Amino acid sequence: MKSRLTLVVLIVALAAVAVAVNLRACSPPSDNLPREQVQRANRLHEIARRTGGDWNRLTPDEKQFLVNELAHGNEQSARMLLWGASRQGPPSQPSGAPAR
Repeated sequence: MKSRLTLVVLIVALAAVAVAVNLRACSPPSDNLPREQVQRANRLHEIARRTGGDWNRLTPDEKQFLVNELAHGNEQSARMLLWGASRQGPPSQPSGAPAR
């Protein structure tokens, strides 16, 4: 009887650990990002949505932001970030989370 109770307690404890690990693994990636990175990503998606990913439709300030702030001086990387953001859409909100 005592061994059966120990087995039940062990199973419940393992299930609780599994649930906790699963909840941690399912948290959205933006939860761990600093506010500055989230703001940069939001600005990138706003620019991509407005321009449709077309580099030629960017203002000089937007080009400077993409090249210097996001792509560390590499224009080709900045173009790829813009193109990818225009295809991907904005980052999704986790279900049940308040809107930002």
